[in-house]
Amino acid sequence: MARDLIRLSGFEPERDIEIKFTRLGPGEKLYEELIVVGEEIAPTKHDKILVLNHSGPGNLKKDDLEKYIGDLVKLADDRNADGIKSKLREIVPEYMPFERRG
Repeated sequence: MARDLIRLSGFEPERDIEIKFTRLGPGEKLYEELIVVGEEIAPTKHDKILVLNHSGPGNLKKDDLEKYIGDLVKLADDRNADGIKSKLREIVPEYMPFERRG
């Protein structure tokens, strides 16, 4: 893919632009989840297009959202990292915290 993008930009791979292979850095992914737990999949007229209905945090009421934000601010003021992670999991069940590597 890198070679194709370099050529499409009018350059020659390895002559104009070097290609280096590296490992994943912190927080990088090899793939992105397109469908998560809690979403309902509904078909459309086109067999390759689906509609996802999510009933999770996107449906929060304004008052609930303001409470969650207030809770997160207090936890941040207290420097309570574990509490923040726990609260985020409560708000977004799919949340998986990134753990720093030493």
